Amino acid sequence: MRKAFTLIEIIVSIVLFGLIMLIMFSSIDNLREQHGFYATKIKELSEKNRLISLLRSDFNRPLSLTVRTDIDKRYTIASISGSNNSLYGIYEPYVTWLVLKDEHRLIRIESPVPIPLPITDEILYQTHTDSIQTDCETFRIYESSKNRLIQLTFENESPILIEVYR
Repeated sequence: MRKAFTLIEIIVSIVLFGLIMLIMFSSIDNLREQHGFYATKIKELSEKNRLISLLRSDFNRPLSLTVRTDIDKRYTIASISGSNNSLYGIYEPYVTWLVLKDEHRLIRIESPVPIPLPITDEILYQTHTDSIQTDCETFRIYESSKNRLIQLTFENESPILIEVYR
C-alpha cells in the first residue's frame, strides 16, 4: 500500500498546472485587450452621438441662421440667433459654430449677445467657447424649403449627415 506520491507524479502535476495557468493568463490578456478596444469604440461613439445631439438641438428651428466664410477663408461660420438649446442656461442664446481651417477644429461659441468674430473685449466674458472636435475637414449646411442638411466630415471617418427642420 502506497502512502505518498512519486517524484514523477509531482512533476507531471506541476507541468499540467503550469500549462493550465498559461492558458488562463493568455485568455485574460486577450479579454483585457478586447475590453480596451471596445472601450475606445464606445467613447468614440458616445462623442459622435453627443455631437449629433448638440447639432440637432442648435439647428432645429432657430429664429435665424446665417452661414458664411471669412475673407481669408480660415473658417466657415454658422451663426444662430434664438437657439432652442443652451449649454449654459442662457435664454434663446446666440450660437456660432465655426471650423478653424488651420487647426481643423470644430468650435461652438454661445453668448447672450450677438457674437462678432473676432470676439471683442466687450463680450469676451459673456461668451462660452467649447472645442467640440478636432480633424474637421468639412462643415456645410444645405437648405431646402422645409429642412436643413448639415454635413460634417472628419479625417479618416465617414461623413455625418444630420437633417433638421428649418
